[in-house]
Amino acid sequence: MKTSNPLQIFTLLFFSMLFLTACPCDDPALVEIPGSDASGPELVWYVIEETSGSGGVASSLVMYTDAVNNINVSRNSTIKVQLVAKDDQSGVKRVATTGGFGLTCTGTPTGVSSHGLLGELVHDMSGLTVCGLRELKLSEQYVDVGMPCPSIDYSFSSLQFNMNGEATNNLNVSTTSVLNLNVVE
Repeated sequence: MKTSNPLQIFTLLFFSMLFLTACPCDDPALVEIPGSDASGPELVWYVIEETSGSGGVASSLVMYTDAVNNINVSRNSTIKVQLVAKDDQSGVKRVATTGGFGLTCTGTPTGVSSHGLLGELVHDMSGLTVCGLRELKLSEQYVDVGMPCPSIDYSFSSLQFNMNGEATNNLNVSTTSVLNLNVVE
């Protein structure tokens, strides 16, 4: 009859205890997905505006957190937009933006109106089932605020961009936010 080696038993017990007590979500960027969470993720729009002038380049970064955000931007600016979702309770599963634009130019005998869709950006982490990411960011999106009229016979009248953001946490609670950019001459 073979007797068990005490070192083997101790090693087995040690690793069993280590495995049972280890938390899989120890990384500060992760949160353990709970059984319930009634609140959706927080959404923040980051709007970066760069304007060139005789004195050089001026740059600003402004964060917008309201459900509907209406802002004016200069036509001679470079605009980049990024949507960030954060949920410290159950983590962010998905964040996405959709949107469109409308350009109006005046001329004779009639004006021109052009409308289009912005490409959808999506970041989906549905594969995470035990731990979720506290924060999920979309890539910066360039917004062409200097969009030209179709010919020199027309002059700029108005240009608006509408961006719809949505984020869902790991318990399928969603939050939405809208960013409206009104381009001014």
